[in-house]
Amino acid sequence: MKTTTLLLSFFLMTTTFARAEDAREWSASLGAGFVFKKNLRKENTYENMDKKWIVKPIPLVQASYGRVSLGPQGLSFMALGSKMANVTLFIKRDGDRYHGAGMIPRKDSAFAGISAKFFSYGLNISHDIHGRSKGTVVQLNYGKMFLISEKFFLLTNFGLDWFDDKYAEYYYNVRSHEATATRREYHLNNYLQPSVGILPVYKLTEKSSLMGALNTKLVNKDVRNSPTMNGDKLEFGGLFGYNYNF
Repeated sequence: MKTTTLLLSFFLMTTTFARAEDAREWSASLGAGFVFKKNLRKENTYENMDKKWIVKPIPLVQASYGRVSLGPQGLSFMALGSKMANVTLFIKRDGDRYHGAGMIPRKDSAFAGISAKFFSYGLNISHDIHGRSKGTVVQLNYGKMFLISEKFFLLTNFGLDWFDDKYAEYYYNVRSHEATATRREYHLNNYLQPSVGILPVYKLTEKSSLMGALNTKLVNKDVRNSPTMNGDKLEFGGLFGYNYNF
């Protein structure tokens, strides 16, 4: 759900940071919704995630004070710049959890990194500091907002993510002692993953809004060939929710 989270984070951070900069003090937003995602994993026993579609409730919470922000993107600190062009340090949860029968659970982890934004362009570099995958992720993004009317606008995002060998191996390999008659040993290297997403937002009032994101990712061939995956080429996901800015 990285693309959906990115769109949501961009929307929430834009509104809260804008208010923080105008008032020179804290700002916050609060809401709720649900996320949905097409399941690409095979026989994943983690929290009933073996269904064709995974649907979960999600809190929509964002708080900012000065250059510090806490929300779906994790905890971040804008070290340089403003909301339109900046360098930010962050820490977040990331990964692709998988619990397969007879396999060591693959868990999400804490990633710390640095991001740079210049108007519509963004670059994020993060590393697993918890040490589970010990992997590194690099994300390139282009995001654009389109104002359709006074109350309706669209956020769009085009992304290209790179995952290193350690990340790929931890989340999608099958180790020799995990192989069975129906699950072969499997290893892979670093890979690229393009994605595209859109988040329409309708302003109910000056402070409240409805949103509904949709995103899709092209699953890398080496990833979808893993015995832990069902072989689908595309991953679909999104969210729907309500948000109120204080």
